[in-house]
Amino acid sequence: KQQADQLAARIAKWKLWIQRDMVCEWISSGTASERELVSVLAWLWLHSQHHSEQELIRESLHVALKDEKLPGTFGDNHCLLIQSLLSLDKPDDDTVFPRVLRKMLMWLLVRCEVRPYRICDPYIIEVVFKHAKLNIETIWASAYGEDIEEFFGLHSTAQLDALAKQLKISCSSPKKQDMIDDLLQHCWGKPCPKSIIEAKADDAIGKW
Repeated sequence: KQQADQLAARIAKWKLWIQRDMVCEWISSGTASERELVSVLAWLWLHSQHHSEQELIRESLHVALKDEKLPGTFGDNHCLLIQSLLSLDKPDDDTVFPRVLRKMLMWLLVRCEVRPYRICDPYIIEVVFKHAKLNIETIWASAYGEDIEEFFGLHSTAQLDALAKQLKISCSSPKKQDMIDDLLQHCWGKPCPKSIIEAKADDAIGKW
């Protein structure tokens, strides 16, 4: 049971890293609309109650504004900082506002491993991931190399054997690296493992 719990925590953590990368891609690639960016940031702002969480969001806006070389020093004045964000939403230039929003969110999400901020809790990634209608199974279907190999590497040889049976894949050797190589070679077209689909952020909390 202890081994199973440890594996569940490792898979949940791995899944959250992959989800974070997919969310960052969703934001940075322009797939997320301006409306969706506003929705996510509004949710983060409402979700954040502690001063340190709100400070992190304010800092992300400072970074985004500075990166865009926009004028103004706002210090700790919360209202002026929000006004500076709203002032960017202009009919004659509809590119700066969403660009700043994207940079804000990227700055927050790439720090999701930092503690003790609740804004960086793994739960945040899961919520945004679902809001974006992203699907972790697409990684299994399309990605080879580091992502999937890292997933296999989380398992012991016994756990790899059980996984191979679940996926109906035969391994040519009991050595771990040989098993991983066999799984990598033959996993194409196989269903996404249940352990990935069922992994929850709660499984990683406390072990993050």
